[in-house]
Amino acid sequence: MIKPRIKAPVNSYESCKLQIKAGAGEIYVGYLSDKIKKLSFSGRGKESYNKTKTHVNYDEFKKIVKLAHEHGVIVEFAANMPMIGDDPDGGTKFQEYFLEYIQGAILAGVDRLIVGDLGNIIYLRKKGIKLPITASVFLATINSEQGLLLKDLGVDKLCLPHHLTFDEIKSIKEVTGLDVEIFAHFGCSFIESTCSLYHHANEEINFGLPCRGIYYLDKTDESTTILDTGEDCALCALPEIIDAGVTSIKIVGREMDYKLTSTITFIYNYALSSLERGEKMDNIMSHIKERFDFDFWEKGFCDTERCKYINTEYYI
Repeated sequence: MIKPRIKAPVNSYESCKLQIKAGAGEIYVGYLSDKIKKLSFSGRGKESYNKTKTHVNYDEFKKIVKLAHEHGVIVEFAANMPMIGDDPDGGTKFQEYFLEYIQGAILAGVDRLIVGDLGNIIYLRKKGIKLPITASVFLATINSEQGLLLKDLGVDKLCLPHHLTFDEIKSIKEVTGLDVEIFAHFGCSFIESTCSLYHHANEEINFGLPCRGIYYLDKTDESTTILDTGEDCALCALPEIIDAGVTSIKIVGREMDYKLTSTITFIYNYALSSLERGEKMDNIMSHIKERFDFDFWEKGFCDTERCKYINTEYYI
């Protein structure tokens, strides 16, 4: 078997150390730009609503890249702001600032760019940026035809939406010949970017996650999570993920406590390493429950059946 790499979120130098120790083979990170106030060129707020910093300053960013490379870990640079258009007066300052952001990452030595907009991919290639590009999940690549279009534009890795079936994932990989990344844990409960709701944008109020909210029906007074198609855990699906030829699996959470996300990385790495040794998933799950405090995981994901890729009910 070819073991997928775990792609882990990093929001500080300390989180980078812990994610590497936990078994991450890739990390993704963005750095602060003073050109915009609350948002960032990585499509997230500079802080989450809970005041957790989602980015690092440039000096810390360079240290993170150096540390990752010392341990053979790939650094993917978050540059997936969904759109970089002209300025209202017709100027191009915004585009120039975005390009400066990319050039700073290249100087620091990042391995890949994560780009979330078709126009931005074209723009970067026209500006002579040759670094490998991962097509962000914001591009919502749901079929091989779109994958081939992105390949023609110089993309060599696709981050696929959460709600695809294994047959769809396999087909996209086989037809395009590109590396494929899928989400292992947490993530959007809608089809990425199509809801137009930006979370963790450091607004003055915490408006939560509307797509995961509880809504009340006027006529029946019933409560429902009608917009929530979220699936949070892919642990039991790892054998099928490996069989599909997935290159890397992504853990969500730049806005979360890194001790939590590194624990998730560790659990997935433990399971993947055990599968690589030929162990069966049932035995692996038994060992995990014996060795680790797994109650929070079972209550949050297993008991509520928030399982990714298994018995997928949402077809797009």
